Amino acid sequence: NSREQALVSAKVVLGTLASCDPEGPLKLLPQCHFDLTVIDEVAQALEAACWVVIPQAPRLLLAGDHLQLPPTIHSKNKEVKDQLSVTLMERLLERYARWDMKVVFMLNIQYRMNRKIMQWSSDTFYQGGLYANQSVENHTLAQLSHVQLVPGLTDTVLLL
Repeated sequence: NSREQALVSAKVVLGTLASCDPEGPLKLLPQCHFDLTVIDEVAQALEAACWVVIPQAPRLLLAGDHLQLPPTIHSKNKEVKDQLSVTLMERLLERYARWDMKVVFMLNIQYRMNRKIMQWSSDTFYQGGLYANQSVENHTLAQLSHVQLVPGLTDTVLLL
């Protein structure tokens, strides 16, 4: 069928951890069809969900920031919540950091926010090691064409 043919001939397949279940559309592919599995935002994913896709390829790349948002867990049971909140990325960091193994590479240039706004998180979480790219380091709301200028508000506002 055309859907199966499209999947088999695709060089890249994107999906959620849940949609990449081996019993879903990926069952149409041969074992180890992919060279690499990438899990983005892995620090927000439940570890069990990651293990659904990990066997799909011989190599694995985890991307995410364990210092940002944790996984969302809906449980009233504190013990369950505590156990599920430890992510695969955190476990790997804990296990391999002891031996000074380089299992993590920090991307230290961000392209999203003004340097003055970014500086707090850089100092608080990354020991000052996060930098704003020059293309955004001095961006303000006032520079956007559809923003009405309001003195004191459309400048960079710091609420610290």
